[in-house]
Amino acid sequence: MDSQLSSLVAENKRLWDKVDELDAYKRRWNLRISGVLEEEGENVKMIILEIFHQVSPGLADVLQSSIDVAHRLGPKLGYTRPCTITVQFLSRSHRHRVWADARRSEVLKQKKIRISEDLAQRTKEARNKLWPLVEKARKEGRRAGFRGPNAVVDGKRISADDV
Repeated sequence: MDSQLSSLVAENKRLWDKVDELDAYKRRWNLRISGVLEEEGENVKMIILEIFHQVSPGLADVLQSSIDVAHRLGPKLGYTRPCTITVQFLSRSHRHRVWADARRSEVLKQKKIRISEDLAQRTKEARNKLWPLVEKARKEGRRAGFRGPNAVVDGKRISADDV
């Protein structure tokens, strides 16, 4: 029974890791946009297209056909913050271009709109757990960031399980 249990536990972990991997891969076509005010009867895709035209003017003619779906997450209107918008692209190269342009966009800063990656829940949890370590390393002047669910400090990969 003990060997069978440990075998099932190992298999369960392997399957969950695979599910997480597939979820993260699927989300590589997505971006999340927060800070866009909600309006009754809005066309979210058109709102996103207007924002992306300002962020990446070089992609203006292809963005219409590059965005597959754009919709809000969560309950409708009436809350203190507007719901986040998820955008799924048909082309990862266009998604990467918008993501890169958004990181240095003055338009987004002025409008207080934030664009971020669409991370899987377990990746977010792992990064939240590792954030104090990354923040401390950065304050010490060391190179630190994230790669997937792992932190990378001075080229050394650190898992949330290691902390």
